[in-house]
Amino acid sequence: MNDAKPSSIKKVLYKLYERRNAEYRTERDDNSGRITYWWCFNSNNVKKMMDKEADDELHELSNKLEYERSGDFYHCHCQCVLFEVAAEQDFWCEDCESYFEHFDNGVLIKELEEQIKERENARRRD
Repeated sequence: MNDAKPSSIKKVLYKLYERRNAEYRTERDDNSGRITYWWCFNSNNVKKMMDKEADDELHELSNKLEYERSGDFYHCHCQCVLFEVAAEQDFWCEDCESYFEHFDNGVLIKELEEQIKERENARRRD
């Protein structure tokens, strides 16, 4: 932590303060006029924030899984698109000048399912 700049540390502390995960009080030295900040962490709010972030991440993964399951995807050298988009362009990408080919997203779906399962198991342990 010796390499960290005071401005970087202050930025992190103020972000924690904005989220109500940290509180501070100040003291002014009468002789030098310097202000000292005394910080403490609110562990209850930190736990709530971590739970909310975990819930948001799980929700985002679930939405992505639903999207991947519901679509039929095609890809070229520069992008991956839904069947409807590929068909509208006659399966030809004008950006990279190559054909769209069917993309089997089964591996991606399995990875998303495993990530969701891991996060759900972690939530149960908490």
